[in-house]
Amino acid sequence: MADVYRDQIAYRTRRGLEGRARNGKPTGGRAYGYIAARDAASGEREIHSEQAETVRRIFTWYADGKSPRWIAAKLNEEGVPSPGSIWNRTSTRLNAKRTRGWVSTAIHGDRERGTGILNNPLYIGQLRWNRSTWKRSAADSKQRRWQLNDSAQVVTQQDERLRILPQSRPASRVSRE
Repeated sequence: MADVYRDQIAYRTRRGLEGRARNGKPTGGRAYGYIAARDAASGEREIHSEQAETVRRIFTWYADGKSPRWIAAKLNEEGVPSPGSIWNRTSTRLNAKRTRGWVSTAIHGDRERGTGILNNPLYIGQLRWNRSTWKRSAADSKQRRWQLNDSAQVVTQQDERLRILPQSRPASRVSRE
């Protein structure tokens, strides 16, 4: 009985998030360069001016041929706070060798998963919801695997208010998607 109830809650939550995504409303999550809807005065996601300038610099450096590792080192040298530096974490990940600072994976990420600053379509004003799903194992619910959803299931909205990068950015990864 508890499993059925848990499945109903999951279904209703997901249905509610899909409705919010289709209406262009925030569905949660954090992105570097933006103020989350819950923290913004307007109740909508807003651009964080200082972080947005850092995003523009990252794309400019990358377009000029700098590697993500070079960019991360330069940002650390300048003392620019990394994406997760202000989050109130209660614990660190297992085997974490660092606690603060930029790393190259925060910049280049994983293209298939859409992670990393260079792969985030939000910087060109494109909101995407439901790109991927975490599936739990039937045998052990603690084990999960990441799965890319079919493109027909992805909800995409264009919001020019959230654009950080100008349209004329042919060298960036984001504009090619």
